[in-house]
Formats: sequence, structure tokens, C-alpha cells
Amino acid sequence: MFQSAVFVGVLVALMVGFAVVTWLDLPIPIPAFAASVHGRRYFEAFVSGLLSAVLAAPCAGPFLGGVLAFAVTQPTPVSMGIFGSIGLGLSLPYAALMLKPDWLSRLPKAGPWTLVIREVLALVLLAAAVFFSASLVPKAVYTWLWWSWLALVLAWGARRFVQGNGTVRVITTTAAGLALAMTVEFASPLGNSEDELVWQPYSAKLLTETKAQGTPYLLEFTADWCINCKILERTVYQEAAVAEAVRRTKMVPIQVDVTASNPEKDALLTATGGQALPFAVVVDRDDTVIARFTGLFDTDSLVEAINRTGNPQP
Repeated sequence: MFQSAVFVGVLVALMVGFAVVTWLDLPIPIPAFAASVHGRRYFEAFVSGLLSAVLAAPCAGPFLGGVLAFAVTQPTPVSMGIFGSIGLGLSLPYAALMLKPDWLSRLPKAGPWTLVIREVLALVLLAAAVFFSASLVPKAVYTWLWWSWLALVLAWGARRFVQGNGTVRVITTTAAGLALAMTVEFASPLGNSEDELVWQPYSAKLLTETKAQGTPYLLEFTADWCINCKILERTVYQEAAVAEAVRRTKMVPIQVDVTASNPEKDALLTATGGQALPFAVVVDRDDTVIARFTGLFDTDSLVEAINRTGNPQP
């Protein structure tokens, strides 16, 4: 779905819309039948819980997007376990307060700080919209969007800091610091120093030549809309130990960009055992798969797999 520009465009529009709704605290209309339902036994509780999940979507959406995309590619027990865990997490506070109603008196009282939290969530939604727009706009525009978002956060933070009390100032300062770090991370291009891995863009010719020469290779499948891919590319793949292991084994690091649908690249993902992103595979010089990596993984695991290719530099 994320390979469809239409789908990503609708997602970005929804994120922006939810951000506006959250920022302005606009009410989301609830159907009259749902507001007045009085079913027997568990029906009313079920509908109330369902509506709670829907109304929480603007806040939970950016954080759960990658989780849900992963869940739908897994076997049924795993998918049900993930969705069940999300439901349990959403319902747990309600269940705890029903069992211990006196805990309600211990909850912090609403005030200016809750307004600031709501505005922070709106800014997070805007950040999610900027991130997912990477596959829709030119690289220069994408970078400009991140810096524009940071300017908005800093202007908001400065105003709230001047007007707010101690708690509000702590929240705004923390949010501004995280926004600065996030913008620098996503808006800045990856470095190409000697201690970092330098990818070669995938082509059928490159892969064929690599196999013909009996050279081990590392395939990384990535996409602009895959946040976990970006995390790996700015952490694990940038570690000096990974670049050193690749050089020592004379491995060819090949990056396969599947941002947009491409039958050849999609078929390669399936042929190498991948179903979803992030996905990487380490292949030996005799074209034997040494290791497959799905989701997030650590540097040591990747280096260990690369060392197993058994092609040391003479």
C-alpha cells in the first residue's frame, strides 16, 4: 500500500487534518446511535471501547503505523497477538480505574500543561506527515519541509516558554530539543566518510556481475516511507565496524529502493525471503544465504553474519 503515491498522499492529508483537529481541539462528531446506546451485557462497553480507539487514532496513528504495517504481514497468531496487545494497552487504564476508583483522585488535574501536551501531539502528527511526504516531493522540498516544521516548533516553544509556568517550560524545552534532533537527523544527508558504508544502488546488471565474480554481497531493501529502514541506515549501517567488515570480506553492499512499486525489485524481495521492510540479506560468495534480517537488528548480529561469508582479504 505504501508503494502507492495515492495511498501515501491520502495518509499525509489525514495526518495534516488530524493535526489541525488536535491543535484547534475541534470535536469529532459521534453518531447519535453510538452516544445513546444502552445494550445488554457487553454491547455498550464494546461500542464505547471501539469509539475510544477511533477517537485516539489522531494521537496513536504516527506511532502505530509501522507496527500495524508489520503486523499484517505476519502469521495469524502473531498478528492477533499484536492487535490484542494494542487493545490491552488501550483498555488497561480504564480497567485499573474501574478496579480502583479512588486512583482517580491521584490523577494530575487538567491545566495549561494539558493544552501544551495536546499541541505537542499535533506537532508530532505534522512531523509524521512531513516524513511520509518523502516519496511525494523532491528531495530539496522534503528537506525544506523539515526545517519549516522545526521553525514552527521553535516559534511555538518560544511563545509557550514565555507565557507558561515551570511544568509548561519543561515540556516545551524538551519538545523543542527533540524536534531539533529529529530535524537534523532526517533533513541532513547521510555522510560518506571512510568509516561508513557506501551503498551501490541496485541494478540487475550489478547483481549478475557480483554473482558471476563469486563476490559476497549485502542486500538492503529500503523505502522513503519506511521509518525503521531510516533508523537502521543512520545507526547500524553507519557503524565503523560494519564498513570495516564489508571491506575486509570484499563484500558488495547493494541497496534496493522499493519506495515505488517495481516488479523486478518486488520479486527480488520475495525471492530472498522477505515479506516486509526493513529487510536485509547477507549472501556468501557461492550465492548461499548466510543470514536474513527482518525488522530492527543490532550491529553485532550484522557484523557476525558478514564475517561468516568466509572471504577474507588476502
